[in-house]
Amino acid sequence: MISFFISLFLLSPQSRASTDWVGNGGNLIECQNPYRLKLLDYYEGQYRRNLTMDLGPADSVNEKVLSVLNRLEKINPSRAQIYKMWFREFHKEVEFFQGHKFVPTPDTGTLIIPNNCEIIQIGAQRPDNQIMPGDSRYLISEDLWKRTSSEDRAGLILHELIYREGIGLEQTTSTRVRYFNQIISSREFETYDSIKMLKLIQAVGFRYVDYYGVPIDLEHAGYYPSGAVHRAFATGGEYIQGQNRISLKSEWVVFNEDGTIQSIQKRESAITEDAAENSHRKKNKKVKGTF
Repeated sequence: MISFFISLFLLSPQSRASTDWVGNGGNLIECQNPYRLKLLDYYEGQYRRNLTMDLGPADSVNEKVLSVLNRLEKINPSRAQIYKMWFREFHKEVEFFQGHKFVPTPDTGTLIIPNNCEIIQIGAQRPDNQIMPGDSRYLISEDLWKRTSSEDRAGLILHELIYREGIGLEQTTSTRVRYFNQIISSREFETYDSIKMLKLIQAVGFRYVDYYGVPIDLEHAGYYPSGAVHRAFATGGEYIQGQNRISLKSEWVVFNEDGTIQSIQKRESAITEDAAENSHRKKNKKVKGTF
């Protein structure tokens, strides 16, 4: 199921990063009087959104990353499993450097910060099509890394894992990535259910989510007036009917408004309905402002 999800997630033509992509960076905010150095994601979460950052009690950076991903796995297991896979490879794909600094990348989006603060780039990530032989996927300033807390180091790693998904969807600023990182790293995320997770994924512009235990593709989904999913293309999962386990992978699933499965739709009729819904969406599509 993971390999199927990744192939959809990364290899479809619409999800390839454009060839003129610049490096995508993780940032710190450094303030004077009083002095503070903090990951920008968590600074925004704490001071702008009044979230309580909670990466678990362990001191280890790796354990803090896994604490957040384990929390995510309870409500969105398919995404958490992919992030965990990328995290297992992270230390093989990262290059720490000293004595140099980044030329700032224009991916932060619009920010308002105190007069006594400045933004400092600590990390960057190359998309697949810009990783040349001998290049690393992730670049991190070791000089700045040594000055950060274990919480901010874990948060930076999470930022880069999330941004890897964003790059695949051609997101050119880190605004949505930072927001997603803030939410899943917060104590408030413990209250999330399938509906709140669906709204979060829609807000940050991602494509896939687990909806009441069924991983679905939001590019092929229809909704009730309430916003609940009515019908969607499943990328995995099972449906238990009596003594039988029915695979939902590559099937169209019709949901009741409470999230229970109403039926599994025949592909031919589902494809016809999906084409009609896409045509309707295109006719009624509005120009969206920058997130």
